[in-house]
Amino acid sequence: MAGGNEFSMKEAIAQLIKSYRMDDKMLELKLADMWRELMGKMIASKTTGVIYKNRILSIQVNSAPLRNELMMIRSEIMERLNEKLGVNLIDDIQFR
Repeated sequence: MAGGNEFSMKEAIAQLIKSYRMDDKMLELKLADMWRELMGKMIASKTTGVIYKNRILSIQVNSAPLRNELMMIRSEIMERLNEKLGVNLIDDIQFR
């Protein structure tokens, strides 16, 4: 095969995602999976949405007492998510 236009499937998909500006959406899906894994089934069942935008992770929580508990450990959650990502992509977490 000739030359410079050969890519692995992983590189081609990454380039496609970047060209369609889907980076944040893919990260949002990954964060939603990580949220369920990190927080467990009980807490994940009380959250209805995970949105990532402008380095802020917004979590929709349908229980006021749980929202207050999560606010108290927000920095720990943010640290653990960034650690799992391997990069500091989250500057703040908001619980709504």
